[in-house]
Amino acid sequence: MKENKKILRWGIITAAVLIIIFVSFYLTGYRLTTTGIVRTGVLEIVAPRDNFRLFIDNVERTKDVVEGESLIFRNVTPGKHEVIVTYENFWPWFKQVEVTPNQKTIVKPFIVNSTPDGEVITKDNESYDSIREAVESNVLPSVDNPKISADSTIAIWVENETDIYAKPLSEEYLPEFLCDLGEANVSECLSGKKIWHSDEPIRDLSFYKERNDVIVFSSGYAVFALEMDKTIIQNIQSIFKGGQPYFTTGKTPEEYYIVDDNLEIVVVVRP
Repeated sequence: MKENKKILRWGIITAAVLIIIFVSFYLTGYRLTTTGIVRTGVLEIVAPRDNFRLFIDNVERTKDVVEGESLIFRNVTPGKHEVIVTYENFWPWFKQVEVTPNQKTIVKPFIVNSTPDGEVITKDNESYDSIREAVESNVLPSVDNPKISADSTIAIWVENETDIYAKPLSEEYLPEFLCDLGEANVSECLSGKKIWHSDEPIRDLSFYKERNDVIVFSSGYAVFALEMDKTIIQNIQSIFKGGQPYFTTGKTPEEYYIVDDNLEIVVVVRP
C-alpha cells in the first residue's frame, strides 16, 4: 500500500512538473507542432478602413480600429495563415501569409469601394475642360521617366505597352512585397521587377493614394487598383468600369479624375 502511495505521489509530482514546463513554454511563446516545439511569431494587420471586418483562418478577429492603426496578434503559430478583410460595399481582400518564428509579419491590406463615391462633371461645368486637359496630357511612366511614390522609395513604369515594372530607389529600403532575400534576387529587384502583365495596352499608371505598395492603372474597359505583392494571390480590384477610360490623380491623393470618350464626361472618383 505504501509503495502504491509513493508511486502515486511521484506520478502527481511528475505530472505537475510537466504541466509547469508546458505552461512556461506556452507563455514564453513556444508551441508544439507536428514538426516539434517551435517559437511563435507576431502578425500585424494594418487597418485599411475604420472598423473593417477581419478573419484569420476563418475565425473573425474584428476589433474597433481607425484606418492606419495596427492590430497586433502575438504568439501566432508559424506557418501559413489565411487573412480575409471585408467592409460593406467594398471588394474583399484575401491573402495567405507566412508567419516566421520569433519575427513580426506585417500585412497591409487594401480595399476599394465597389460603388465608389464621386461626382460626374459634364461639359457645361466650368472645370470640365481643365480636368479633361489634365487627364489627356498625362504621360505614361517609362523606364527613363518613372512615377515615384509619395515617400520617394519606389519607382514604377510601363514597358512593351503591357508590362508594369517596379523597383526600390535605394538599397536601404528593400521591401518584402517587391524583393526576395538573396544577392541575385536583390540585384534583380534593384534593376526592376515585373509585377503585372496586362492583356491589353496600359494607358495610365500611378500609385494608389499615398501607398508605395499598391498601384492604379487603366487598361481595357476599366481602371484597376493592384497590389505589388505577388505572394500566392495578387489582389486586383476595379475602381471604375466604362468604355476606354483614362485617368490622372486629382487635387488630393484620395481622388482620381477619369475621362471616358465613350461617355463624354469626366468622373471624379474617390475609392
